[in-house]
Amino acid sequence: MKNYTEKLSKFLVAFLTVFVLFCCSTSEEDEEAPIQLQGITMTPAVSRTPSESAYQQDIEFFLKVSEKNLKQDISYTWYVEEVEMDIKVPETDEDLSADDYTVATKSGSYFIEKSGNPLDVMISFYKEGFYKVTVVAGNLIETQQRSAIIKVGEPEFPTLQYKFNFPQTDLTADDFAGGFYCLYTGAVDDASNDVITFVSAKDIASGWFDTGIHFNPFSSFSITAGTHVVEYNKAKHIVSLGKNSLLAGVDGLYYDTDKTKMNDILISPVLLKNIKSDWTFKIYRKGSAVWTDGTVRVSSLMWGTDEHDNPVFESVDNVLDSEHTSLSIALHRKFLAKMFIGSMGYKVPNNDYRVYFSPDGIDSNEFDIKKEREYPGLPYGHLIGRLGKTGKTFPIGVGYSYTSIDTTPIYEYNQENGVYRNVAD
Repeated sequence: MKNYTEKLSKFLVAFLTVFVLFCCSTSEEDEEAPIQLQGITMTPAVSRTPSESAYQQDIEFFLKVSEKNLKQDISYTWYVEEVEMDIKVPETDEDLSADDYTVATKSGSYFIEKSGNPLDVMISFYKEGFYKVTVVAGNLIETQQRSAIIKVGEPEFPTLQYKFNFPQTDLTADDFAGGFYCLYTGAVDDASNDVITFVSAKDIASGWFDTGIHFNPFSSFSITAGTHVVEYNKAKHIVSLGKNSLLAGVDGLYYDTDKTKMNDILISPVLLKNIKSDWTFKIYRKGSAVWTDGTVRVSSLMWGTDEHDNPVFESVDNVLDSEHTSLSIALHRKFLAKMFIGSMGYKVPNNDYRVYFSPDGIDSNEFDIKKEREYPGLPYGHLIGRLGKTGKTFPIGVGYSYTSIDTTPIYEYNQENGVYRNVAD
């Protein structure tokens, strides 16, 4: 009996030792498990708060985490950010874990009601718009975050606005002539996509011009601008001086000098210096595509001498279009010439001549010596854009393509089945 008792005691000691070691190792393993945020679910919270607006939505958010995380000492903090409907670039991203990040409640827009469970909150939204809900989970080892964007009501997307990269001037609409063609993809209104439209330079003369075309900054979109339109392979294309997406030889504007032939015209102006002999400057369009719409204007500014060697200045305006695909300008007794070329232009103050340019602008600072234009790093007159009156300005020129860098899923309430669905599904 004594031997049996001793054996039983030894067995119990061994069992308890293994059990304690197992429990300790399991506890340590759980404690060292990384934070795993598996997703945010949301359900309507009906009649939990008094309604303060017609657009109010009360939503209960629940954060899913791993079983091991439930046993850990982790702090969870919920944030709400009213998302601006504007393009987003990497350098403007905010760090939600930063000490100065402030959004717990915002009067008139939303309210966060916390519960005893840090994984569960209710948020009331009072205004139409897009709201980014983020939960930050952290311990002494790491910090993780998970976000979802909620669409409340039917907020109106911003419209595209145009402007030329000019400094503040006294130019008026009467000083401008011509315009440019544009083509959009990704516009909210399908009827605005893949349709070539003309924009008059007079409309942009006094500042920002609203096109009335809406764009969704949470999606991708593109803008193409140019001087004229050609048809190739039964489709119309916007082209601009020497810049277009067509194959080489299909369409292009060129010029000849006394020494070189078929020089590409990429941007205005073409500068001819040290002219030492009488010759003819020739500019022409060449290619297999058919010119269908648009006029390219040429302002030739020439400096030289007369028969008595007195200095003279001449300016001549010409056009290139579907009927007039080339022109020649005699440079008799000239030593300097500037050819301003484009589909739009304006009358230079205190002078009798115009300067023309494409949506890429003018490659010269002579009209803005102090570089007082809004973006001195871009050419003078370069076409710029923004979404809405307060949107970030972005360069367009002859083309702009935007891809949203925010991959946060967007949810909206589905009235039919009473759930929140991902708008991408």
